[in-house]
Amino acid sequence: MGSLGGLYGDILLGRRGPRDLPSAPGWLLCVGSTYLAVGALQASVALDPRRALFLSLADVGLTGVVFALALAVRGRRQRFVQTLHAVFGVGVIVGLPMTVLGVAAVIWRSLALPLEGLMVALEAWAILVVAWIARDALDVPLFNGLAVSTTYFALEFLLVAGFGPH
Repeated sequence: MGSLGGLYGDILLGRRGPRDLPSAPGWLLCVGSTYLAVGALQASVALDPRRALFLSLADVGLTGVVFALALAVRGRRQRFVQTLHAVFGVGVIVGLPMTVLGVAAVIWRSLALPLEGLMVALEAWAILVVAWIARDALDVPLFNGLAVSTTYFALEFLLVAGFGPH
């Protein structure tokens, strides 16, 4: 697991890509389950637990659809498992501190603005890392990877907005 953690670190720093991760459905299930749990935990800061879990399930599905379509268009379907593995792994690593910052912003309202600023910075970094993953998985220039990443995060934003507190 230590070497897998090092791979994620290298992906987060743009040194490696999804091709370097194992193409093993079992690993994808493990990382995807963790991504689902972290997403539900993160969403539970603002939503009741059932809605948070449903939002996280919808997010997993959206992630799979977006990257399956992008890979199919580029004729790279064989990279699906590794690509999702990378996106889910990055989501876990970024999602945990985002959750902590979200809880801290609720507890310490006087620090909400700087904490939310940190959350925006983390989200921007995640967009860039997913752009790097898309670039590597799709064999396209970074600009195209950024287009895929931005589209993915925009769809995620719309999904989250649809589940927001009513």
